[in-house]
Amino acid sequence: PEEYPVEDAVPCPAKAGDALFFSYLTIHGSGLNASQEARTTLLIQMRDPEDPPAIRTHESRGQGMMLRGIDPTCGWGANSAFDQKPEPTAPMGAMGGGMGRM
Repeated sequence: PEEYPVEDAVPCPAKAGDALFFSYLTIHGSGLNASQEARTTLLIQMRDPEDPPAIRTHESRGQGMMLRGIDPTCGWGANSAFDQKPEPTAPMGAMGGGMGRM
């Protein structure tokens, strides 16, 4: 994009097995993988447990897992499974059928 031209990028060379640490706010990327080997990525994100994501995207089983400390919401925070609102359903009998019909 015009706001962030690729020509202004600062290279950060790394060899196989190296680790890079940077803020998720850093615009980042890499060139095409020209090898036959898959690139492996390990993404670790740290945040305050009281600071849930603003929108629910990229959810995974481990998202929000406490590795150390105390969750002040005791699992009842905005990012917990307990906060999931059930899908609305039709009132009983609205779909036909109902009690006593066979």
